[in-house]
Amino acid sequence: MEQAKKISTAVTEFYQERLTYSPEFNLGELQSYAAARVPEINLDSIDRILRKLRQKNLVNYVVLNRNKSLYQALPVAQG
Repeated sequence: MEQAKKISTAVTEFYQERLTYSPEFNLGELQSYAAARVPEINLDSIDRILRKLRQKNLVNYVVLNRNKSLYQALPVAQG
């Protein structure tokens, strides 16, 4: 599995967990989660992959505070 796919899988898993248990998260938490699953990860690519997943309607979130990299996971719109 290529690295981008591994990262996408880790980001999606993190999103599902946060959506269920604690929707607010910061980018550092996501980076730590992904790095634990994909050791060779480029941390700079995580937010790019998060945005791509949202464009594909696989995850959904809002930015609560850009300066603090604070996000809130939201349910994916069906339609």
